Formats: sequence, C-alpha cells, structure tokens
Amino acid sequence: MLSREEDARDAVQDAFLSAFKSLHTFDGRSQLSTWIHRILINVCLMKLRSRKRRPERPISDFLPTYVEDGHQTVPTPKWPGIDRDEPTLPGKLSEQVRAQFEQLPESHRVVIMLRDIEGLSTEETAAALEITTDAVKIRLHRARQALRALLEPIVLAERESD
Repeated sequence: MLSREEDARDAVQDAFLSAFKSLHTFDGRSQLSTWIHRILINVCLMKLRSRKRRPERPISDFLPTYVEDGHQTVPTPKWPGIDRDEPTLPGKLSEQVRAQFEQLPESHRVVIMLRDIEGLSTEETAAALEITTDAVKIRLHRARQALRALLEPIVLAERESD
C-alpha cells in the first residue's frame, strides 16, 4: 500500500506497537492475525492520508474514451496470454508496472491494493476505506481500466520484442 519500503517497515512497526497497546481490546471473534492485519491496513491508510502527495491526475485522464455509439475511440488490442507457470514479471518489466501503478490516483490505487493484492472482499474494503460498496466497485473498475491503459504500451512493446 505504501510505495516506499521504508514507509512499509514503519507501518508494520506502528501496527505491532498499536496491537500490543490494544491487546486488551481483542475480543477473539476473529483470528489474531486478522485483527493485526486490520490494524496494519488502518495504519497504512492513516499514513497515506497524512502524507503530502504530489498533485494527482484525475482517473479520467487514464480511462479510455468512447464515441456516442459506446465503442472506444481507439480499439483496445488483444493482450498476449499470461503464462500461469511464470507468475512473476522480469525485473525491468516489474519496475515499469510499479511505476505505472504509482501514477493512479491514491483513492483508486488503494482499492486495487486492498481488493486485488491483499484479497479483501468488497465489503471489507468499503469498511476499511469508510466508503460504500458501490464506490469500491466503481473505483476498482475504473482503476483496472486505467491501469490497463497505462500498461498497454509496455505489454505490447514486450510482445513485439519476443
């Protein structure tokens, strides 16, 4: 959730400290690991909210555009299939993907992190971000569309180099 490893380490330390101080409030309705994970997510969200971020571009800048009949103004080419036996990206490509991901507005980037990377449900994500489930679904859809548009030149260039 945090773009710098140092920030992530600080967040983990803060979360464990917070969990230790609040251990007496743990009621046992969930697993301890789930409770600590929830604390960590909250710490990360607080850090993101308090951070002075660079001016962000609106998500609409990254989304495809459509003509009146509902078709995209520039058709989206088919991407090559994903090799399920090789789930990790090569180093350089991985760095490029991360750089493109960081361009997304924070409100959309966090939703992708919680849903697609952390594996939280829509309801859990909505509760963590204090937004509605419909807002989570909309942001996730738009973020995925925008990320695809940002990654498209990289993926197509990679395919051509093969």
